[in-house]
Amino acid sequence: YFMGVCKSPCKINAALAVALNDYLTSRSYLAGFSPSQADQKAFKLLHRPPDPQHVHALRWYRHIASLQLDLNSESSSE
Repeated sequence: YFMGVCKSPCKINAALAVALNDYLTSRSYLAGFSPSQADQKAFKLLHRPPDPQHVHALRWYRHIASLQLDLNSESSSE
């Protein structure tokens, strides 16, 4: 669904940002009420943060990015 028929990474990123923004208008996460593998996979598909006009996708991206940093710092301190 997110990938559509785009061929280049830039077009895929833009299409994904639009789809994420629409979907995340009334949600915090892609599946359920906490971060999931779906969030991780979508985050990895994006090559950079969404453009500022995609406010919901950008909010989600920043939140998932902060969780990634938390996970990385916890695993490096063990």
